[in-house]
Amino acid sequence: MAELMYFNNPIETAVVASINLAVAMAVLGLIYYFIRPRSRRITEVYLAGEGEEIVSSISPSPLNLYWFFIKRFAKRIYDYLVGAMHTGNLMDWVSYMVSWYGLLILISVLAVIAYIVVR
Repeated sequence: MAELMYFNNPIETAVVASINLAVAMAVLGLIYYFIRPRSRRITEVYLAGEGEEIVSSISPSPLNLYWFFIKRFAKRIYDYLVGAMHTGNLMDWVSYMVSWYGLLILISVLAVIAYIVVR
């Protein structure tokens, strides 16, 4: 039966873990090298995950229409959200998200209370 190795030195543990990962990556690389296909398939060009005949028609996606609306008609709201979320300070993002989560929790508590009262 194999004896488990315990390392009391964190540097020694990190070295052993790095060596094990390097050996595992080398073994996986060799396995991939030997089982990869040697020939390449030649297929038609795909644009945006669809064939060229589908993408050639001009039709915007619903997501593009949504962002067009947000950027065009709700520009002040969009600018506020971008300014609040992308300041570079993690605590600004946390406080912004906590306020939204707090609002959602308040709405859910009110919905549960209304459900209990109506029932």
